[in-house]
Amino acid sequence: MKQLKSKKAHFQFRDLCAKAATDKDEALGIEAARALLGHKNQAMTLGCVQHRKGKLVAPTVDVISAEFSAKHGQRSRGGKK
Repeated sequence: MKQLKSKKAHFQFRDLCAKAATDKDEALGIEAARALLGHKNQAMTLGCVQHRKGKLVAPTVDVISAEFSAKHGQRSRGGKK
């Protein structure tokens, strides 16, 4: 319980602001985060955004298809090789 109290004591509004900006940036991009925070330019918003993990990107179908084919071989519609 004492540990929880010390963490709460160190919480500041800017922590919540940074979390909101980071989540919005990851979901919709930096411009959406800028608008949410009401900043005049993206440079100010970039100071709030905390990139703890890499950007999420959609894999290309060709890469997945090639990896699957290499691992499992070509399969017909009937499921036979």
